[in-house]
Amino acid sequence: MGENYLLGLAPTNWLRRLVLLQVILLIIFSNSIQLPGKETPGEEKTEKHNQATLLLEVVGVSFEFVRIPAGEFLMGSETGDSDEKPVHRVRIDESFYMGRREVTVRQFRAFIEATGYQTDAEKERWAWTRSGERDWDPEALICWWNLPFKQSDDDPASCISWFDAMEFCRWLSSETGMSIRLPSEAEWEYACRAGTDGDFAGDVDKMAWHRANSGHRTHPVGQKTPNAWGLYDMHGNVWEWCLDMWHSGYESAPTDGSPWTEAKFFEPVMRGGTFINPQWWLRSANHMRNNPGNRFSYNQGIRIVRTR
Repeated sequence: MGENYLLGLAPTNWLRRLVLLQVILLIIFSNSIQLPGKETPGEEKTEKHNQATLLLEVVGVSFEFVRIPAGEFLMGSETGDSDEKPVHRVRIDESFYMGRREVTVRQFRAFIEATGYQTDAEKERWAWTRSGERDWDPEALICWWNLPFKQSDDDPASCISWFDAMEFCRWLSSETGMSIRLPSEAEWEYACRAGTDGDFAGDVDKMAWHRANSGHRTHPVGQKTPNAWGLYDMHGNVWEWCLDMWHSGYESAPTDGSPWTEAKFFEPVMRGGTFINPQWWLRSANHMRNNPGNRFSYNQGIRIVRTR
């Protein structure tokens, strides 16, 4: 029912679900003008980026998405690690929506309160942490609501496993009637680069929280400079899970933007780097994995996409 629901073709269903979900249909006029061209219902378009956004409200919590245009790019890096090779062209034939910001503590709490879900770290009663230059150690009772530092509601939800992230997406899909999921690794890198081809999508110190400037803690999302497509914290703050399983290189990787899920081992991909990592780990092409033994660490979070 997703598209009909947005288009208002089923008024009875619209009224029934309005209590749980408000899809805000708004064109921004303010200091910009409405841009010409066909637009999808539920979108806002701004003159600055010629960019459409989608704003959803679920159980009183807002989620903002940016439309990522179809296109192609070179995925990987010739100067990076061996698992980032070979550089290969990826074509994404359809636009999609990506969360403008990482999923926040406020948004994740709404999921927990609505479902009673317990994260892996809560069930296991520990998670991986590190302090300063100390190496990684398991620490008891660490979870998304009990980190070694205090978080605001606008900080990124952290200490989230891949399974936790998948459950969050399932819940949000059910609440909205839309297809909401983790990005594929190719979608993530394409959106992170936003038309750039270097190590970073801009000045990394202006765009990212990393080891040298974070104070060894997360920071509220959206404080740093966004990339050219209006996405915040694609570099740094917390790792962002992808649908893909990790591979030691890109030989035989999909070239259509789809997730690469066939693998010998269960090692989901993480992207973007974190507040505890040096800048090198925050590169657009950095291709990180997480094995089952390290499946919940205090620097792992979520960014979501919505497909049509």
